[in-house]
Amino acid sequence: MSSHFGIDLLFETQKEKINSENDVLIIVIHWILCKNKFRSVGVGDNKIYSDEDRPTELLPQGWNDNQKAYTLRYVLDKNIFILYGIVSDETIIINLLDGKTLKTASLVLNPKEVIKAKSGIAIEDFVNDSNAVIEKITDQLVKPLISSETAKSATPGPSTNRDPLLIRRVNPPPHSGIVDPRTIDPLRDIGRGDLDPFGRGGGMLFQPDFRHEFGPRNPINPNAPLRIPPGARYDPPNPFGRLDPDNDHIRPPGYDDMFM
Repeated sequence: MSSHFGIDLLFETQKEKINSENDVLIIVIHWILCKNKFRSVGVGDNKIYSDEDRPTELLPQGWNDNQKAYTLRYVLDKNIFILYGIVSDETIIINLLDGKTLKTASLVLNPKEVIKAKSGIAIEDFVNDSNAVIEKITDQLVKPLISSETAKSATPGPSTNRDPLLIRRVNPPPHSGIVDPRTIDPLRDIGRGDLDPFGRGGGMLFQPDFRHEFGPRNPINPNAPLRIPPGARYDPPNPFGRLDPDNDHIRPPGYDDMFM
């Protein structure tokens, strides 16, 4: 099938409306946009797509009423694009505006050099070196906009197959011959280290000198043992060196009554 499929029919439907080389060039650009899945939704510069818009591959009514400024609306994935064609001296400045991002692709052509005739049957009858012209329009006007749209829709988000509820397995380094049995089934062997006399220890909850971590420190020597504040009662923490109770300095009432 020809790579120019459809453009001959498009020229045939518009042959009575072609008034200039600029018209022929706009028809070619319209066909290239439709080939890249754009659809026409009328004329003007309204950037909002509505339910009243009817996408079609046909050129809209009045598309070339203004021979100095063409303004056509297109839609791609419900996103409006505006095609501007501004005639200046011997050139025509083509801009394609993304109505959502306001990103623009531009192209400048000389219709007198590109277009050979305003009538014919095939695209070769209208356009000089048609393949080169089509490639230039596609590369400079279409690809800068649709490539970014395609990339945004085709770029996958971050994904992972790891279940967040499972305990992540951490194996020893490859050079180590030790295999931790907990990596085989991390839930089954909880507490195994406490039952295995040769198992790996779990560590201490507190340092041996944990009292220094929580109590006040000697400001001069932080490693010195704690001292008893003046006037505070002190009970030795060990049985060594304990004395017997003191004698009673005050005798109880009736201590000398043998009949009590």
